[in-house]
Amino acid sequence: MRKILSVLIGVVTICHFHSLALSWDNEKTHQDLSEVASYKSIIGTTNYLKNIGLEEGLLHLLKLGAKQQEIYKWLREGAFLEDAGNIVDLGLGRARSYNHFHNPLKQWDSAGLNDYYIVTNPYPPFIPITYSMSGESALLWAQDQEYQKKYYKLEGDQTWQTIRNNYYKALTGKTDADRQAYFARTFKGFGHQMHLIQDMSVPAHVRNDAHVGEGVQDWLVKKNVPTGDLYFETWAKKYYPIINTFASTPLFPQVDLTKNPGGKVPITQFYDTDQYTENFVPNTGLTWGLSEYTNANFVSDDTIFTENFSKNDGHYFPYPRYTDQNQCYEQFDETYIATNKKRTYWRKKCVGEAVEHFVTAGPLFKYLPIWDLQRLTLKLDEATHNDYADKLVRRAVGYSAGLLNYFFRGDISLRYEADANAGYVIVNNTNENMNGTFRIFYDNVRDERIELWSKPLVLNASSKSVKIDFPIPNNAKEPGKYILVFRGRLGNEEGAVVGHISGRFLEITPPDQYVYSLIDAGQSPQHFTNIKAKVRNASPDEGMRNGTIKAVAKYKISTTQEDFTYSSSTPISISSLSSDAPSEFEFDFTNEPIPISISDLSLEVRFTGKVGDEDNAVAIGIRDISEPTPIDVFNNMDRICINESWYVAGSSEAIAQVDTDHNGIANEWDVYPHDLKDIYLKISSVNDLNNASPADYNLYVPYIKAGEFYRAYVLSDYRLNHSDYVTAVPIVQDDKNNWNHTKAIMKGNWEGFAVKDQEEYHSEEEICAQFDIEAPCIIVYSPDFYSFRGKEIWGAGGVILDNPEYPPDSKCSWEDL
Repeated sequence: MRKILSVLIGVVTICHFHSLALSWDNEKTHQDLSEVASYKSIIGTTNYLKNIGLEEGLLHLLKLGAKQQEIYKWLREGAFLEDAGNIVDLGLGRARSYNHFHNPLKQWDSAGLNDYYIVTNPYPPFIPITYSMSGESALLWAQDQEYQKKYYKLEGDQTWQTIRNNYYKALTGKTDADRQAYFARTFKGFGHQMHLIQDMSVPAHVRNDAHVGEGVQDWLVKKNVPTGDLYFETWAKKYYPIINTFASTPLFPQVDLTKNPGGKVPITQFYDTDQYTENFVPNTGLTWGLSEYTNANFVSDDTIFTENFSKNDGHYFPYPRYTDQNQCYEQFDETYIATNKKRTYWRKKCVGEAVEHFVTAGPLFKYLPIWDLQRLTLKLDEATHNDYADKLVRRAVGYSAGLLNYFFRGDISLRYEADANAGYVIVNNTNENMNGTFRIFYDNVRDERIELWSKPLVLNASSKSVKIDFPIPNNAKEPGKYILVFRGRLGNEEGAVVGHISGRFLEITPPDQYVYSLIDAGQSPQHFTNIKAKVRNASPDEGMRNGTIKAVAKYKISTTQEDFTYSSSTPISISSLSSDAPSEFEFDFTNEPIPISISDLSLEVRFTGKVGDEDNAVAIGIRDISEPTPIDVFNNMDRICINESWYVAGSSEAIAQVDTDHNGIANEWDVYPHDLKDIYLKISSVNDLNNASPADYNLYVPYIKAGEFYRAYVLSDYRLNHSDYVTAVPIVQDDKNNWNHTKAIMKGNWEGFAVKDQEEYHSEEEICAQFDIEAPCIIVYSPDFYSFRGKEIWGAGGVILDNPEYPPDSKCSWEDL
């Protein structure tokens, strides 16, 4: 079914259409499949990302240049950009999408796209133009650094090897900015790689069918032009909820990843295992490459039953074949939903994958005298697309996840062994041998990654090294935390990279009620005597048992103080500390309370007990928390804004402004003063907003009179959500007689910030430049309060409650009070 098109504007139009047609839809389908695959892979179902320092998993924010976004969004971006190329790039044959095809029946060096179209100008002299399209096999393109480098204007080198190099730099980079940038490049590169794998689930991509008609239709659909039956990828784009439903239950590959034919990285097996040939009957097993499964079991629009074509024809394919029709195909009629008319379908029952709606036959099929004409009436429609996608999407996601699983399969750890020859050992927890260089780093108090030790080692599968010796740093940001990095041969992969944050350390997170501590400012003395926090064993390789846990607050009494002061809590005896779910503790600082007038506060939690096989071992966690932050409520309801001016609420002057019947009573507008009762304050995470209510609050205040001020102090993370729930109370008899206050409840829920009063080291140029300082720099943060009626109020955590203005659009400045 050779492609002949008439167009109005020549080859450039075809190039434009072609740019829309060379893959799953990159604007939606590719991105969705990549995101689902990431959540189904080792980085979405285990703590792997936490174990390399990405604490929030796929939701961890990474900054590259001016852009900051979550890991899963970097994956989506890469999947989108693998189709980079505009009209000119496509016309010149240099778009990345030309390299997204692989025919598993060909030798790899000739398995790429090799198709053409005949374009006929509809105007005299009606000269036909042959438009050729060719590219490198996607299997080779995924690893061909020299070839991808030529596309430097279109995303450049996004090969497997480059992703590994970026991952290595992410693990070993000196500054946090460098590490974030290279992690972002790593996951963005993975989006590119998963895009290529997913294209192996599109029949046209593994059967040398450039399907330009797909792009023409897609363009027409965007213009709301009726086009009849949708092509496969246009249908998938339109019905993405169906695609996402199929994606939720992936099928994972079982290919042999110990093979590296041609010296390539074994990921070639995800594409093509060289098992399927024209003499091999198709099967549905998961030990084949994805291109083999798709090629052998499905057809594309221009390759329906082409087993009788010449073997030199670019669209010759031995399977699926018409010659099996008597035993494998069954015809049936069904109402086609799009037209509400009967259609004849062929059900495929054997020789590989069974498909309910395999192809549909046109109404002239049975009247045509010869097969060559009958075959031209066979096509694919939305019913066939649905059944194809049901089989293919599950593997597209599973094979994409398999790619991630293979890259991150390495599992190493640094373990302390407390025997007669106590010391650290490096453990290879994988079932593959490792031969390469191991390096150990730590992060200093400036968040710089510093190397402590490096040595080439050979570690067999599931084995450990002899004891190693390295200097213990005295300026570690988190004592006992080390970054172990390997680069070398892992199994049959040369240049593999493995990382793991090892050591004995704890993860500290806010408690269920979010605030670590909260006190009433009216108490005397003003200090914190308890802190709540969740703690998790962040060293899952070693259990923590039979010991004590305590918290230590580290702070400065004033910003001019050079040395830190420490307050320690009373130790708590515990039998174990989980590495799966954090446990909440309340630490008692009664004996060494924490003042409210402090700066540079951080919270350290220490476990002392049995860690792994070592008794009396210590594990430490540190979290930078806010300095004591005032949460203020000012009842400004002894004043009221009327006609752009402030008045004393309830005064004769205020009443006169609204008293239209001149009876001396403000029954036209409530301009009276109000007290507040039953004040409920709630502080929560900005990622988990909770409205204050009588059933959910951090602090309860019974009463605040008009014109009075209330303050509490909290310790929290720096970003917080502040909510209040209060009831206004009438205090003047005329107010009680004329206004119903039973429902006068006011709520607030907004994002705020806790006090940051400390010095911070930054290596990022963008941050330092905000203060006109060259990087690296030390920035001094100090709280900025504002004055309101004689009170210094923290603006990011305070609330001022006013009477409703009269008229409602009236505006008064607080500065005028």
